[in-house]
Parts: sequence; structure tokens; C-alpha cells
Amino acid sequence: MSDKTQPQGGKNKADGMPTIELPMPAYEPITLPSLGRLYTPPIEEGIIHIRPMTLREEEVLTTPSLIKSGEAIDEIFRRCIREKINVDDLLAADKTAILLFLRAASYGREYEIKVDCTECEAEVEHLMDLEADLQVKYIEDNFAEPIVVELPKAGTTAYVRLPRSRDDKILSKRKAKIGKVDTTLSQRLSLLVERIEGVDEALKSMFLEQLTAYDASLLKEAVSEDYFGIETTLQLTCDTCGEDFEAEFPINENFFRVYKATKKSR
Repeated sequence: MSDKTQPQGGKNKADGMPTIELPMPAYEPITLPSLGRLYTPPIEEGIIHIRPMTLREEEVLTTPSLIKSGEAIDEIFRRCIREKINVDDLLAADKTAILLFLRAASYGREYEIKVDCTECEAEVEHLMDLEADLQVKYIEDNFAEPIVVELPKAGTTAYVRLPRSRDDKILSKRKAKIGKVDTTLSQRLSLLVERIEGVDEALKSMFLEQLTAYDASLLKEAVSEDYFGIETTLQLTCDTCGEDFEAEFPINENFFRVYKATKKSR
């Protein structure tokens, strides 16, 4: 990440005294894991430009109404992405990549995580380099939407798409109105399944609810598979038991903070 800024300022015309130069963060390019191919219109070469957060964006993170509504990150994206992109259209994998890039650009690449060892349950601290330690898996040339999923038990074929940011918002609003039975899974599939051969659109939700667990699992795998994106499964070694283990990349209270090394007592 570059620390470049774009200064603004000059001499005061009235008295010839120099004015204060305002450091304006420079935009940096990021290549999206999807390479921009699944958007309408496609994002040219999959590249967008992002600037580091400023104090104004940090204020967004402390605004209770934006945090409660889940809009805080989206509002920061709207401010820090140069291109006119509808944040609700962002693919989940691209959104994660933008978030990690933005954090590195704003607070530095070093990020300390704490996870529990899966072998001995001891807490493991690990200092990450957000650029070097997280690998990007880019979309394959032959990948396209909709994804074709054969449903052998139902004897038909479904056509599904990958989740977008707006899908999570829709489900979040619906879930608050649902009773004791959590129907999030069926509602999620109803959103992501574009059509099913031989099934009328008006009957799609009912059809999905009556799918066998076997067919439903095929649909779930199709919409949740990591076709592209940041590889967030970490390979770590426990300092206590010495065993290697895997852990998912965590976002903790230090994510939006500058890393400061803790002085160890002798």
C-alpha cells in the first residue's frame, strides 16, 4: 500500500502567506477477484480505485444508527471508492477483498489476530501481513452465471447466481419478521435460484421448501462455493502444543486500528 497523498494548498492571495496544505489521500487500484465480469455493465479489467479512510470515515464507524442498520461499511465504500458503483450490487467475494484492501491502505498491512488452537484450545496470537499472507483467487475464464445445478431427486435443473450485498440486507429485514422457525435458508435459496426447469416462478419458493435434503445440499454448495475471492483459511502453528491447524480469518476489535507492537517484559 502506498502512503502517498495529494497535497492541496498554496499562497494566500491576500497577504502572500502560505496556506496549510491539506493532505488528500491518493486513490490506489485494486483488481477485484471477479475481474468485474459478473457486473452489468462489466467493470473494465476488474479494476476499481480506493483511497484510504479519513477521520470522516472513522466517524461513520462510531455512528450507532449506521452500525445498527449494517450500513456503516457500505457508506465507507461509497465514500472511498472512486468509481460510481452500487454497493448493493457487489459480490460477496469482491466486498471482502475491498474491505481488506481498505483496511491495509488506511491502517497499515499489519494486523494481529487471536484464534484458539483446534488441538489444545490454547489462544494463539499471530501477526499478519494483509497483502503477503492472504492470497487472491481470481475468477476462471470459463466461469459464468447462472450456475447450472442438476437436481437428481427432483428430476429437474436449477439455475442459480452468486450472492450480492443486497441479498444479505433483504434477508436481515425478513428475518426480523419471522417467528420461531428460522426460514433464512429457504429464503436465501429463493433469492439466488433464478429459475427451475418445469417450475412456474410463482411456485418456486414452495418447490424449494419441498426439496429433499440431498437436492437442497447441492444448491447450497453451488451458491457458497469459493469460486474466487480472498483465501481466508489460515494455516497456523500453535506455540503451546506445536501442532499445525487451520483457522478462518477473524475480524476483531483491532481491525480498524493501527497495529502497535506490545513491549514484552524481560
